Amino acid sequence: MATTPKDAISTPSSLAAALAIAPSSMTHRLDKMSERGLILRTPDTTNRTRMIVTLTSAGWEMFRKTIQAGDVVESDVLAQLSETERETLADLLERAIAGLDDALGS
Repeated sequence: MATTPKDAISTPSSLAAALAIAPSSMTHRLDKMSERGLILRTPDTTNRTRMIVTLTSAGWEMFRKTIQAGDVVESDVLAQLSETERETLADLLERAIAGLDDALGS
């Protein structure tokens, strides 16, 4: 949800597909997020069989804090590497992700 364009519609099915997990697993995760006030589920006005999932203000705040915490960890880990090593690592990771995307047909 936080990584989709602002005008994109997030449904439980689309989120499950994006994360390559079973729809039932996504439903369980969304249930927990809803209980914590991180998401809202609202009926789709154009398709009564679908629910639209959106982040609440609390959900966006958790997303922001999670990204910040990840940035701190990344900085701490990468501080041990030289600039050349960081560039090599970035190149290798990009190649690995591209290979994974190809393997998954993305």
